[in-house]
Amino acid sequence: MTTEGAWRTTVSSCSRPLGNRLRVCSTGQGGTCSEGKPGKLVEVKPTDADRKLLDKAAQEEVLKRWAKRCGADCVKLWNDSAGKVLGMTASGS
Repeated sequence: MTTEGAWRTTVSSCSRPLGNRLRVCSTGQGGTCSEGKPGKLVEVKPTDADRKLLDKAAQEEVLKRWAKRCGADCVKLWNDSAGKVLGMTASGS
């Protein structure tokens, strides 16, 4: 299991008009913020090590704990829908 699907979704969202506007307004880079004074956040591209750490945390902590709270029927529904899109599998055990 990896979170590569989640990364792709995030990158795709940031390349759309709303995502780009959020990036511009958050960082002040890449255009003009139509929402007011732009922020000064620094955009940081994740490294391979960052992605590996995220994969581990997502699978071993976040998804595992969520699945226990969600229950078997909920986990099956998630795996058959969002899990397929993201390339992730939740396990309730």
